[in-house]
Amino acid sequence: QKLGDMRSLAVTRGKIADILQARGKLGEAMRIRKEQQLPAFEKLGDKAGIASTLWAIAQIEIARKNPKAAAPKIAEAYSLVLEMGRLEGVAVIGEAFGQNLIAAGRHDEGLAVLQRSLDGFKQLGRDEDAGEMEELLTQARKYIADHPKED
Repeated sequence: QKLGDMRSLAVTRGKIADILQARGKLGEAMRIRKEQQLPAFEKLGDKAGIASTLWAIAQIEIARKNPKAAAPKIAEAYSLVLEMGRLEGVAVIGEAFGQNLIAAGRHDEGLAVLQRSLDGFKQLGRDEDAGEMEELLTQARKYIADHPKED
């Protein structure tokens, strides 16, 4: 902090938040993410750091059983990783984002995001994840068939 290395400080704070989250101290982890880490990355204009922090915030909200609060963070993080062409982020975050879109009735968009996620896992050579995504896509298509959108 004395050296003015804001990025390293933000990364370190994120690691502290990771430890707190693992210990079940979600409130303190969230405070660090929102009040310290995210503003630092925003000030730096570090899109990768912002996306990573938004994803971490979403994970805390999910752990708190608050998916509605997680959804906009997931959408924002996905938008950033897609813009940056971060294949791993597109694959990992896209899995959650696609499911959120389908649950919200945005079926075509959700399926496209899930397909992009599957393609990403395949390109990364993550065969196990790709297999799970193929199963998820099958389940999503069945869900959509069983829950058509109302006009």
